[in-house]
Amino acid sequence: MIDARKPYKVKNILISKLELNEVDDNNKITGFLDIGVFSDNNSIPINNAKVSIYLYSVRGIYNEAAEENLIVSYTTDENGKVPPIELPVIHEFGNEEENRDEYHMRVEAIGYYPIVVINMEIFPNITTTFNVKLTPIVTGEPYTEYIIIPEKH
Repeated sequence: MIDARKPYKVKNILISKLELNEVDDNNKITGFLDIGVFSDNNSIPINNAKVSIYLYSVRGIYNEAAEENLIVSYTTDENGKVPPIELPVIHEFGNEEENRDEYHMRVEAIGYYPIVVINMEIFPNITTTFNVKLTPIVTGEPYTEYIIIPEKH
């Protein structure tokens, strides 16, 4: 699960329309993800965990069609970290009708239950930190934990 103490650094930051107009050299507005993966029972970094980022695109008049496309996938190092991930900002704040696409993250490691984080937002020129805590597998039914981040726009 995501560390409830500080799931991401941008929790209380307001972003003005002016900041959205700042663009990089490729004319794209981007932000960054800093992801760490740890064991839930003792907060030890998990080496070789797979972290995948997907773009979930919703289409159709009634949002009846959707597809999920893999953007990037990394394996964690001995510190449970992946390299910083730069992604385009896909939401324009204040324009709910256009904001149907979203980022999802799937984290999985051998011996742990996988986690899927839904509706991750990327903020302009800001690094969002996720410290994901995986639960070790015990006997019983396998499951995937889903964490849905509420929309902020």
